Amino acid sequence: MRILVADDHEVIRKGVRALLAAGRNCEICGEAVDGQDAVEKAHQLRPDLIIMDVSMPNLNGLEATRVIRRNLPDTHILILTQHDSQEMMRQAFNAGARGFVVKSSVAHDLLNAVEAAQRGESFFDSAFVPKVSPRLADAKTILEREATLEQALRESEERYRALAVATAQIVWRADAAGNNLWTSDNWQRLLGWESVKAGGRGWLDFVHADDRARVAQKWQESVKTGREYHAEYRIRMRDGGYRHFDVRGVPVRNPEGTVREWIGAGVDITDRKRVEQELWASARRRSMALSAARVGGFVWDPRSGESELTAELQEIFGFEAGPAETRNLEQWI
Repeated sequence: MRILVADDHEVIRKGVRALLAAGRNCEICGEAVDGQDAVEKAHQLRPDLIIMDVSMPNLNGLEATRVIRRNLPDTHILILTQHDSQEMMRQAFNAGARGFVVKSSVAHDLLNAVEAAQRGESFFDSAFVPKVSPRLADAKTILEREATLEQALRESEERYRALAVATAQIVWRADAAGNNLWTSDNWQRLLGWESVKAGGRGWLDFVHADDRARVAQKWQESVKTGREYHAEYRIRMRDGGYRHFDVRGVPVRNPEGTVREWIGAGVDITDRKRVEQELWASARRRSMALSAARVGGFVWDPRSGESELTAELQEIFGFEAGPAETRNLEQWI
C-alpha cells in the first residue's frame, strides 16, 4: 500500500514514518506540509491511502479530504488529529474519510487503522469509540453497508472519465462558487498543464492577457446568476503559443434549484477562426481590387426583378455611396 503523509509538523511526519516501518506492505510514497500540498501530491502520486492532519495552513485537512475524494475516489483517507470530539469525527466522515485516529492513541492504533484501510474497512480510534453516541457508533456499520453504493458510484465516475478521455474536447468540473475541481486528462495532453495548476481560478493564468478580464467577468456573472456560460478565448499551449477555444458550462442543480456544481467543455476552434480570417481577408482584397479598377457588380433575382448593387457600382452610376443597395432592374437600366 502506497501512503502519503500530510501534516504541517515535521516531527509528526517522522513519527508516522517510524510507526509505519513496522507495518506490512506499507510504502511511504511522499509527504505533504499543508492541505494544498496534499491535494497536489495526491494528484501527482496517486497513493492508496493518505494519513491526513486536520489543522494545517493554506487548506485544512477536511477541505483537502473533500477535494481529493472527489477527484481520486479510489484513494482512502485516514484522519490523524489531536481533536477528540464527536463533532470532529462526524465532520471527518462527512468529508469522505474512512478512518479516524486521535494523535494521543497513534502508537497503538495507527497500524490497525492502516490495516483496516488495506481491507477496505473503516476504522475508529479505540479510545474514542466508547465516548460516541450509539448513532455515531453505528457509523462503521453504515459506512460498510455503503461500500456497495460507493463502488457503483466509482464505476459511474470511471465511465464518465473514460468518456472525457475518448472525446477530443477538454471536459471540466467546477464547484458552485466557480472554482475548478477537475479537468480531463486531455487538459494536460493538449495544453501541457497539470490539472492541479488549473484548480480554483488558476486556469485564468493560462488565458491570453487580452482576453483574461473579459473571460473572468463573464464566468463570475454566470456563477452569480446561475445562467449557462459561453465564451470564446485564447489559451496558452504547451509550446507557448495560443489557440482559440469555444468554452461552455452548464449548472447542475440540486432538487431545490440551487447550483450544486458546473460541468463544461472546451472545443479547439483555431482552424475555424483561421478560415474565417482568410475569408474576410479575401473579401477585403477583392473589394479593394474592384475599387481600384473601378469595376462594380450586381446580383439580379429574376423572380422578383430586384438587383443588389455593390458600393463600387453605385459610385460608378453616381448613386449615393453606401452599403449594397437593392433596386428594381428597371430603376437603373
